[in-house]
Amino acid sequence: MRVQSHKVAPASVPPSAVPPYQGGIEGGRSSSGAALSHSKNLPRPLLSKERRKVGDHKGLVPIGVKPSLGAEERSAQRTLREVGRPRALTMVELLVVITIIVVLFSSIFVASHRLLDSARGTNTRALLQVVSDAVEQFAREQKSNPTIAKAVQPSGTPPKPYAYTERYGEYPPDDLEVFTPVGVPGWTASTAVGGWSLAPNKASIFPALTATAKWPHMHFDTHGDTTKDPLEHRDLAALIVAIETLGNESKVLLDRVPDRNRTSGPVDMNGAALIFLDRSPQGDPNVGKWDVNDLQIRYIVDDWGVPLSYFATRDWVKPAAVGADLKASSNHPKWREASTQFVRMNKGLPVIMSYGPNGKEQQSEEWMHRKGDGSGGEGLAEASLVGDYIDNTEDHKINHPLNEDNVYLDPDLKERLAKGPVVAKP
Repeated sequence: MRVQSHKVAPASVPPSAVPPYQGGIEGGRSSSGAALSHSKNLPRPLLSKERRKVGDHKGLVPIGVKPSLGAEERSAQRTLREVGRPRALTMVELLVVITIIVVLFSSIFVASHRLLDSARGTNTRALLQVVSDAVEQFAREQKSNPTIAKAVQPSGTPPKPYAYTERYGEYPPDDLEVFTPVGVPGWTASTAVGGWSLAPNKASIFPALTATAKWPHMHFDTHGDTTKDPLEHRDLAALIVAIETLGNESKVLLDRVPDRNRTSGPVDMNGAALIFLDRSPQGDPNVGKWDVNDLQIRYIVDDWGVPLSYFATRDWVKPAAVGADLKASSNHPKWREASTQFVRMNKGLPVIMSYGPNGKEQQSEEWMHRKGDGSGGEGLAEASLVGDYIDNTEDHKINHPLNEDNVYLDPDLKERLAKGPVVAKP
């Protein structure tokens, strides 16, 4: 017969708590080999009341007997179990954690975007300096050995000589019509002698114009889209054509513009240039067609990928009476007036500038095709520097929100433009 053994932990049992052993187990053997008999005085399990009387040893429980724990003991054991395993997050706690992560990532994104714009602004100012150096060198070359600067053509009624330097000084022009049969914009077609003499080897910009034609005003919004007017950024294109065809050291300086800041300009679906200096001689079957001998106009773009803007016109004077301006630029109805004021505020130097981080937005169709200027439905180019000048009819301050982040070579020019122009003398 198998009898259950009532063993207890010997290390925690005091002698007074256990009755003396008075018998053996039936079927067992003593140390001398004598058979032992089952004793009727085996220790019995302690009852709950007796267990509580043990005092400091109330945890003494025979094997097989489930202890009866108090509320404090149960709470302590539950706490120990909770400490030993992870607790799941509540929905509120999870949302708080997600919110903190989103805020941190947003802060990092904003900070990195600002750092990137700051770096692009620094690179763009360096780019403006390179272009400015080329423009100034071109002017020095024209003073010592005038080519385009010596051009004179009749203008007005009655005809009178009209010099290139009257409008641009010795600097590159800011209107491509200079390199077309029209010549310097504004002269009277009936007294035309041709503008081809202003371009080397009588080359002409394509698309070509007749002696009486005029390009539509610039809208700036094509960005290489060949379904729109391919003659955007004619101010910058005229600068490039002048320096690359008539410049010497100035051309070398302009070649320092990094490749990342040059584009191919507008191209058709086959990759052929849509706007170029056509060098094919008169009568050649390639006249008006792009070929490798022609000069493809590669725009100079800032670090945001937007072409620079260039203002060099300086011959506007306030008319004595309101009337048509016979010398108006084809770039914009008010280009000549606005450019003259910008040049004056820039201490007589041409203005080379970038529209900054939001340049693509400024030169979008939404901002550049605003109607209502009363000049045959042409767009106001509201967010451009000229459009901003026109909108403020009284003081002509440059204060459009989109022009606040424009980048100029001279940082002080932004402040001067915001204050308004110097009053032009008639």
